[in-house]
Amino acid sequence: MKRVLIIPSCNEVHEGLTDFMEGAQPWHARLGYRIHFLLCSACRKLLAAFRALPGLLRGALARSGKAPPEAAEVLARVLKEAGKDGSKSRP
Repeated sequence: MKRVLIIPSCNEVHEGLTDFMEGAQPWHARLGYRIHFLLCSACRKLLAAFRALPGLLRGALARSGKAPPEAAEVLARVLKEAGKDGSKSRP
C-alpha cells in the first residue's frame, strides 16, 4: 500500500497534539507533524509548552506545599506511567 505524506494544518496539529506526544499515530502522520513543526513557529511553541507542563506541575506542587500528599503521589504516578517524568525519550 502506498502511503501519501500529508502535512497537517494548525487545527489538525492542535487536535492531535496529545496523540503525537504519546506516539499514538502511525509513522507517516508523525512525520507530517514534524514537518509542520519545522515550518510553523506557533505550533513549535505550543509543542514546547505541552512538553514543559509536567515539570511545571511538579515544580508548582513542590513549591506550594498546599496540595494534599495523596494528590502529589497520584500525579507523580500518572506522569510516570505516561512517560512524562523524563524516564522515556521524547518525540
